[in-house]
Amino acid sequence: MDSQTPHVPKTGLAAGKRVRWPLLIEYIGSLLLLIGIGIVLVWGVWQQKRSILAQSQQAQTTLARIAEAQLVGTTRSADHVLMELAELHAAGQLVGKAREADFWQEFWRELPESSFQFATDAQGRIVAASRSYLLGKELDTHPLFSVPRAFQNSSRLFISSPDQVLDDERAIVLSRPVISAQNELRGVVAVVLPCANLGRVLENFRISATQTATLIDESGALIARVPLPTNYAGPLFISSSDSMFMRHQRSGQQVSFSEFVSEIDGQEKIGAGLSVSTHPIQTNQSLTVVVSDLKEVVLAPWYHMLLVLWGYLVIALIAIWFGVVSYQRRRDNEGARALIEALLANPKLIVLGIRTDGTISLFNPAAVALTGYAESEALGRDWLDLCALPEDRERVKTYLKQLGPSSSVPNEYASSIRTRLGEIRAIAWRTSMIRDRKGLLLIGLGTDITEFRLQTAELETQAQIDVLTGVPNRRHFLTLANKALSQARRHGHALSLLMLDIDHFKAVNDSYGHHAGDLVLQGFARTCEQALRTEDLLGRLGGEEFGVLLPETGSAAALVAAERIRQGFADISVALEEGRVIRCTVSIGAVTLGVNEPDCETLLQLADKALYAAKRGGRNRVVMAEPAV
Repeated sequence: MDSQTPHVPKTGLAAGKRVRWPLLIEYIGSLLLLIGIGIVLVWGVWQQKRSILAQSQQAQTTLARIAEAQLVGTTRSADHVLMELAELHAAGQLVGKAREADFWQEFWRELPESSFQFATDAQGRIVAASRSYLLGKELDTHPLFSVPRAFQNSSRLFISSPDQVLDDERAIVLSRPVISAQNELRGVVAVVLPCANLGRVLENFRISATQTATLIDESGALIARVPLPTNYAGPLFISSSDSMFMRHQRSGQQVSFSEFVSEIDGQEKIGAGLSVSTHPIQTNQSLTVVVSDLKEVVLAPWYHMLLVLWGYLVIALIAIWFGVVSYQRRRDNEGARALIEALLANPKLIVLGIRTDGTISLFNPAAVALTGYAESEALGRDWLDLCALPEDRERVKTYLKQLGPSSSVPNEYASSIRTRLGEIRAIAWRTSMIRDRKGLLLIGLGTDITEFRLQTAELETQAQIDVLTGVPNRRHFLTLANKALSQARRHGHALSLLMLDIDHFKAVNDSYGHHAGDLVLQGFARTCEQALRTEDLLGRLGGEEFGVLLPETGSAAALVAAERIRQGFADISVALEEGRVIRCTVSIGAVTLGVNEPDCETLLQLADKALYAAKRGGRNRVVMAEPAV
């Protein structure tokens, strides 16, 4: 009977189970693959954002440092003015000299950011002022007098909060108490810096229209901001706990970086806060500089990369879907290939397909526009021969040899290619492997990041070079000078430093305009470069003040170099429109490295004193300071 039982094929539930188990395994595997791809994509997006924020932090901090250097230069100039006024006041000579016609002009030239200066007696009455109508005004109860008087034995420089000063424009006041030789209070000397002038100082270093720079005092009072919104009427006091200023104060650091919402214009921003250090000058309060940019501008490259990643995610999702619903054809990735071909028309997304032997199988219009090769010229050609740089050939060959089905996890990297015209372009790639009817295919989704890299390089250059004259700015000059000073100490070599200041430069701006002043500065920089050696270092320290570092140069050679610059500048003329010409001179202070190895700041101070000695001695001359001991 058993032998007569007909053979029944396995169908129904048993057969269904045998078919569905592989599909279930494939489904679970596909799901795990999707999760893995999602993790890789999230990690890539997170890393990209971190990188962009790190670059933004470096750029914003660099600009804040530049602003700090300019503000410190203004503070030091103001302190020099106050020290000279205090010496005259302590000696009882200020009131008499203040009546001379040109007495106050010298201080304006030294501190062009100030609007006026004044001095009081011990009772708070103004006895000398650059504006005659202020004489006799009583300030005995005004904080401009009472605060320095209360701390008359202090060596600090007093900085007031921004306010309407003596019924004039909004400004801050820098002041010092004056003590006589008998240790008695003679009065107070002060300079007034309008907030509008400080705003122009901040405007000088901004490199894009979306950036903002803000100067705030210790109490949160707004001193200056560029740009200031049209018809802006307040607040003049930063108090929001979410403001960058309050975040910086809570950090307790000299430099902080954060995302915040501006209390002034309500926009989302990313910026750096920096506490201005005026060392060695001691002040009664610290100032804070905030440099920021719009969040959407800073993260624009990240948003662009996010679009590329989403495009890749769509490709991965469709590939997994086709793998699940088509188990018998799971190695056929036509679904993903169809989507890739749909992306070929994207004018901004480069789509490249390369076989394991290096031949090109996909080449979209964006790739054609970038490389200059027609699709018909590229297909079937070896990618290494077509566009790869010689230094990348071995790396790409090794990568293609290692490709396999397990290489489907996306990989992100950047490389450079050479176009048909010989131009080098930087490309950010997102690559993965798929399998079609012809075998394994490397899919690369690329974005041209050449302009982004150029902008980054330009930003680094602008942070180090003075745009007008093309020489190192103050911060970069000091960095290079400190390195040269360390080498001179280590090897026992001679070293000299020059401080140069163009005489009557403010008069040039006032008489001929700032364009003429810019031409004078550029002409002076060219004169210095022609007079100096290749190894000498020229830098612009601020305004019309320059510095020159002379490695392996003693005092005699330094004087020769300084005289060459002075005479060369005196011999040239700057041509203006309508046949007018300008001739200027320069005063130079020089100092040579002494035996006690002073730091760069000490050399600058000695050269600065020699420079002012040259100014007082009639200008257009060189004065050598005593060596640092």
